[in-house]
Amino acid sequence: MTDEELLKKFKAGDDEAFKEIFRRYESEMIAHAWKTTSDAELSKDVCQETFLKLIKKPPMILFGGKLRPWLYRVCRNLAVDKMRRLKPHEDLNEHFGLRDDKSLSPDKEILQLGDWQLIRRVLLDLPDDLQELVEDRIYQGLSFKEIAIKQKIPLGTALWRMKRALELLKEGYLKYE
Repeated sequence: MTDEELLKKFKAGDDEAFKEIFRRYESEMIAHAWKTTSDAELSKDVCQETFLKLIKKPPMILFGGKLRPWLYRVCRNLAVDKMRRLKPHEDLNEHFGLRDDKSLSPDKEILQLGDWQLIRRVLLDLPDDLQELVEDRIYQGLSFKEIAIKQKIPLGTALWRMKRALELLKEGYLKYE
């Protein structure tokens, strides 16, 4: 069944349709949330909240008959909101369980050495329209034409916004560094 058909059945009260949507997108939403939070438990919470939003207020129309873009957008927004709620003075290394001791697993040692936290902070500082564009381009792999259609903007505007987003990311990175 297509996403559109499942959503119609779900809106009509078919619980099995919701279960199929959940099965189809659960792991994808957790992985998508992890890109912003880098925290497994927090990512699972964001995924659950995403599906709660679907239950409470399902989308009226689907972009291209697909539920995926709506779920990605809601999931991203929830993840960003959760990250913004972290107190500015809170040590992100501590939040993510990273310490300067020798008991770290190799994957956490690699994460601790990288600049991924800094890049994520800078990305979260971008205006929402630029964050959405970067997300659509990088995480969802959409072409600029697809982004323009999805965001209902001219292709030139999509290209200009990406250029501006990259400039702001570079400035922000240098400022934090």
